[in-house]
Amino acid sequence: MASTSIADIVALIGGPGLDDSTSDARHRFTAFLCQSKWEPDDIRGWVDECLELASRVRPEFYYALQDLVVSTGHHLGFEVEFGSYTGSGPGIPYDGKWRALTGEEILVEVKSSPWPLGSVNQLGQYMDTYAEM
Repeated sequence: MASTSIADIVALIGGPGLDDSTSDARHRFTAFLCQSKWEPDDIRGWVDECLELASRVRPEFYYALQDLVVSTGHHLGFEVEFGSYTGSGPGIPYDGKWRALTGEEILVEVKSSPWPLGSVNQLGQYMDTYAEM
């Protein structure tokens, strides 16, 4: 059986296609990821592929990584909300949210480097601002 790579999927939705301005492509991509037919090994393989292919000139693989991690919440039984890729727009930028049936929320941030924040203080400020919303 042929395996589907994340590069094939990104190409199918129209080249880079994944960015904050192409909501139709992103909607198709996230709906694809949230299908119940995917096994953990499929998702793991796609995550590994994204980490290998992502770069400044190929940001769509960072975006795909973000959506893969956020969509994992769906497979765990959460309602998911996909955030923005670039952090632009009003409000606090976040990559996604997982919401339990009981209403609790988990704010999801996806990073490909071990310490992407400028300081722990920056993280604390984000969390304080988000809690006030």
